[in-house]
Amino acid sequence: MTRIRRGYIARRRRTKIRLFASTFRGAHSRLTRTTFQQKMRALVSAHRDRGRQKRNFRRLWITRINAGIRENDLYNSYNRSIHDMYKRKRLINRKMLAQIAVLSMNSFYGIYSNSRIIDDYRVAPKYPVAPFRSISGVTLEEYLEKYRMHDYDIPFFYHKGRNTDKGGNTDKGGNTDKGGNTDKGGNTDKGGNTDKGGNTDKGGNTP
Repeated sequence: MTRIRRGYIARRRRTKIRLFASTFRGAHSRLTRTTFQQKMRALVSAHRDRGRQKRNFRRLWITRINAGIRENDLYNSYNRSIHDMYKRKRLINRKMLAQIAVLSMNSFYGIYSNSRIIDDYRVAPKYPVAPFRSISGVTLEEYLEKYRMHDYDIPFFYHKGRNTDKGGNTDKGGNTDKGGNTDKGGNTDKGGNTDKGGNTDKGGNTP
């Protein structure tokens, strides 16, 4: 039977494992069996902690945002603030908000002061905060006025110029009520009297 020699294959495999564990201390980087066990353990820990790291950073961002809104008395809770951000379609994620809260509290206050919707849980700030102003010198109010949202993106209680009550009175430039009186330049009532430059009534008298 022919003799088979493995040659360098085993040494190459062990060398590859030792290179992986070259920074380990003591026998973990020198002994072949111990090195192989430590490599398996390191790979398992890396696989587990890749998901854990995402959770830990998200927790840190939420903590920083919550601390920022409570320090300025913008909201009473974190979940209310995130709810309003989504409703107003503010496309700023938690990582960006946390960085803004750490580096520029004035900008953080400007973002959230224009995202609040419902007045039930709003409170006044403890102290006046300087107005938000970007690097280009445009204030936040000017920015929102320039890039304001469409009417269908704004909640119903933010619409202005449409005052409606249960009596049916609507103001859209012409005042209408249930009595049928409409003012659009010509005054009309149920009696049939119309004023459009010529006065007409049911008697047929036209000047």
